[in-house]
Amino acid sequence: MGQEFRPGPLSAVWAKLGQHRMWVLVSPAFFQVLLFFVLPILFLLRISFNPVDPVARYASGFTLVNYSRFYTDPFYLNTFLFTFKLTVAVTLVTLLLAYPVAYLIAKAEPVARGAYLTLLLVCMWTQYIVKIYGLVALLSRDGLINVLLLKLGLVNEPIGMLYSFFAVTIGLVQVSFPYMVLSLLGVLEQIDKSLKEAARNLGAGRVQTFLNVTLPLSVPGIAAGCIFAALWTLGSYATPALLGSEAQTTIAMRVEHELLTTFNWPFGAVMAFNMLFSIVAVYLFLNHFAKGRKSK
Repeated sequence: MGQEFRPGPLSAVWAKLGQHRMWVLVSPAFFQVLLFFVLPILFLLRISFNPVDPVARYASGFTLVNYSRFYTDPFYLNTFLFTFKLTVAVTLVTLLLAYPVAYLIAKAEPVARGAYLTLLLVCMWTQYIVKIYGLVALLSRDGLINVLLLKLGLVNEPIGMLYSFFAVTIGLVQVSFPYMVLSLLGVLEQIDKSLKEAARNLGAGRVQTFLNVTLPLSVPGIAAGCIFAALWTLGSYATPALLGSEAQTTIAMRVEHELLTTFNWPFGAVMAFNMLFSIVAVYLFLNHFAKGRKSK
């Protein structure tokens, strides 16, 4: 006869936990987020109200001078507005480029769809810094684009495309593009084909069917992709730093400058929190827009 199974001490403890088992499972992740995200954020919030100390980074005390400086200095307000301008441009360009690709993949045959998705995954897996320096080689004055333009006789001298708003936008678009495509694809594949057929039977053409059926039903995917593109652009540092110029300074670059170059931690914390509030506001707006359209 086989030996009788006897639960060990751990099994007994696990059984006693009962309905609290889920909290035990999620507690490591919870404490990790608390320790490495929430507490540092609260620490930054606290020192944003401290006076500046060039030696110790910040001094003890309480002041609103840092916030007053940020909201009244035109330089920082212009930096903030430029960041939002860049965010809108990247989000719109990414959406316009990704929607036709996602629509094509959704309508493709299984074999072709798998090939397209493989290409998207390769694009996502390519290291970020490799993509940026690939654009540097492509957009520089002696890069591939200028070489082709000169050989074709379309220009008389190289075009300065690098270190510009255009270069920064392209660099951020290529990062957001695959995620936008996947967000749209997940929604487009779920659209009931019978709705399109019903629209066709009622006399709607391809354009009318797309505008009145496909596009409204794909709004949740549009919102999800736009959320990623917007939030990525708002917090991006490497792309504007490597592909932009002094005229293309974003709020993330100013935060890095204040914290690591001038060591003005209180003012850098003010800028970081304003960037965080902007990210949360953009997320809530797009999420509310998507839910509102979905409820209709």
